[in-house]
Amino acid sequence: MFRYFSESGGGPGRSRRGALGVLLVFLVLFCAVLGWGWMRQSPSFEEMYAGAARGGDFFVGMRSVGGWPWWTPNYLFGHSLSFFGVSLIPLAVGHAFAWVCAPLGDPLAAPKLIGLAIIFFSGLAMYSVARRLLGGERAGAFAGALYAISAQLVLRLAMLEHQSTAACMVFAPLILLGMLRCEERVSWRSAALLALAVSAMAMCYFKILLLFLPAGGAFFLWRLLGGSSEARKNLVAGCLRGALITIPLAVFPMLPILRESRFLAMFELEPFAGWQQNYSFFSAVAWLDWRNIFTAGTAIPSMGGDRHTSVEFYLGPVVLAGIFLPLWLARTRAGWSGHPAWAALRFFTWLLLLATWFASGPRSVVAGHFAYLSGSFGCSDFSIPIVWAMLVAPGLLIFLLCGRGSVRLGCAAACALVFYFVPGFRLLELVPFFGDIRAPSAVWPAFGALAAALAAGAGWSLMAEIPAPVRIRAAVVGVVLGFVALDVSFLHRAFFREGLPEETFSDYAEAQAFLAKSATGGRVQAVSGRYFYLTTPVASGRALTAEALLRHFQLRWIRYMEAGSMISPDTMAAYFDLFGISHILIDRLDPDTPKEYQERFKKIFPTVFENPGFTVLENASSLYPAYAAKNVVRADEGIFRNPGVVLQLGRGGLIAVEGAAEPTVGKAGVPGEPDIPGRVELEKTVSLKRLALAAPRTADFHSFTVSGLGSGDLPGVVVATEAFHPDWRASQGGAPLPVLRAAGALLSVQVAAPGDVTFRLCPPWYYGACMSASLGAWVAVAAAFALARLGLLPAAWRTAWDGIPARRGKGGP
Repeated sequence: MFRYFSESGGGPGRSRRGALGVLLVFLVLFCAVLGWGWMRQSPSFEEMYAGAARGGDFFVGMRSVGGWPWWTPNYLFGHSLSFFGVSLIPLAVGHAFAWVCAPLGDPLAAPKLIGLAIIFFSGLAMYSVARRLLGGERAGAFAGALYAISAQLVLRLAMLEHQSTAACMVFAPLILLGMLRCEERVSWRSAALLALAVSAMAMCYFKILLLFLPAGGAFFLWRLLGGSSEARKNLVAGCLRGALITIPLAVFPMLPILRESRFLAMFELEPFAGWQQNYSFFSAVAWLDWRNIFTAGTAIPSMGGDRHTSVEFYLGPVVLAGIFLPLWLARTRAGWSGHPAWAALRFFTWLLLLATWFASGPRSVVAGHFAYLSGSFGCSDFSIPIVWAMLVAPGLLIFLLCGRGSVRLGCAAACALVFYFVPGFRLLELVPFFGDIRAPSAVWPAFGALAAALAAGAGWSLMAEIPAPVRIRAAVVGVVLGFVALDVSFLHRAFFREGLPEETFSDYAEAQAFLAKSATGGRVQAVSGRYFYLTTPVASGRALTAEALLRHFQLRWIRYMEAGSMISPDTMAAYFDLFGISHILIDRLDPDTPKEYQERFKKIFPTVFENPGFTVLENASSLYPAYAAKNVVRADEGIFRNPGVVLQLGRGGLIAVEGAAEPTVGKAGVPGEPDIPGRVELEKTVSLKRLALAAPRTADFHSFTVSGLGSGDLPGVVVATEAFHPDWRASQGGAPLPVLRAAGALLSVQVAAPGDVTFRLCPPWYYGACMSASLGAWVAVAAAFALARLGLLPAAWRTAWDGIPARRGKGGP
């Protein structure tokens, strides 16, 4: 099982087995202790429940369509699932664990076990690359341990519950390992291992892979420039082969996303600039902010607590000592210059500075420092001098790395000026695909934590070679272990905290039971900042209108109409009617939902259920799941950008339809007021007729039929309360009908005859082809490894696969 992690490289066999054995024992015990606290913890308000619900919905859709689901009707008024192609590994692993853990009766047992496995394998993955780079098994094991206990894993798993991000931290070291193995020999096996690591990271969280690319590129150049001519040729050839294999493994599933991204809202109408500023690196004091003693009391939203920046960038005294001390001591120790750990220390310290530079976000490092000071009026007096001292720390690292001499000092000064005064993230945003990253701090899990662990491991391995009496060595070891224990006690307390009160979930279950039994059909609008409400489709059988987890997957026209609904009580009531929202679920105890905001809904809709934790309001006039309208207003394309007009028209039974054919009662443009002769009289006499579905909407995620259309509804338009998408097709009696966008954002067809109308999703042919080709590539690579392991590859193939002459009998890769 651990053959890949311990094969070749490193020192003698006994040392290798001993170091790896100690690391394995540590990781097992460490994960067992964390699991003991975490598995007993009640659910939190963060994303674990939401992720489990979203993953479950994907597999429900897969069963409903008998294949890959490209659409879900259960969230955001319906949206494309093509983006789940970049989350295949978390989906598959989560579903497998959920099936195994089903007898436990706890829906969060599976994701928590996966989180513990991430910690275990992240340490093992770091060991696998560190022992090669640092020239020693013990150094590799120490770096692996530092990586496994890093603040990033705590933050992502136990605090924010960003499991996909944490999973990427397993594959980042393996990508470096893949390049090292390509450097050793030209073989398809090494190239396949590199491609698998890259593809797995992409299919956990593509944005994290993007942010890792600068580090991966820098590592490639470092090895290219520092190796022998043969090693350089091997590295280039291996990486080219790996890129070739990566195309079907990971690039093909991305192709549908390129098209779908044109329709998404992403971060339109959102406080994107504010997010980037808040989720950025502010001050190097965060490197040492043990128990938040320096940042407590700051007014900066992402500081002053232990959920975001003040933990996200924490390194601790052991890591910082492992970086600063050997760089300082190297001024008088010329013997280190030829040690592999010395080269690794220098490179990964530069990489750590690069991560810090990028993570500073839209501000420069100095601007971030002053932004921190401007909000630090509540901090303790002693913390301010520390903040100023830590501002100098990265500059000191730059000068230590550049060395002495006038030319080197000039280079150091230039690098320091760029580091402190140029916002590196702004330069990164100029690169394609990097422009919509809302959290610059995500650079840290991408490669910041990796660089810190490798640099510290290299530094401590160098200092371990300094001759010293046994007592001194024992004292140093004791101090290091003591600081590690203190760090763990601070960081990993999140695994042992109590979650939300049990009463919260019992009250939530009561509210969901009421929703399931309510005779008023329609979607649910959740008024909560706590993610567990994403289980609504499973708990009550009702779709959700909005969410925070994957809000960026919302279609653009839905986003504009949703924002326009908040203009006035009239537009809100019209929005809820036209878009089929029947209930409002209010999380009464949510600290992030202002009471004034909750009261805004209560003033419009009546309360039909209430308990200590939740209130349910009802909109009895919801037009879910579809409705017929006789008065059609011809609208310009993009009318959703004028949502107030669309909703006011709909309030009077006048439905704006883009590209509608005659007969129509008027027209509406963007911008401006509509031109509708006799509008007042039309609004007095017109009503909208609610229609039904021939089968429950979740019976088939890709198809549904609207029934109940009579001759009295003609001519007119049939509107389904589901998001418009260009891939929907419609037919009536077997004859195709053009699908139009009505009410700014919904599916519709104009009809002139009675009869059922069927809507069917028909994505482009290459969507399925890309996924089939990718799946086939994964199977082919897995088969190649299996055949090589069993010794069943033909001799010629074996030579190309292993890069060595074929051997008789069974062998293994």
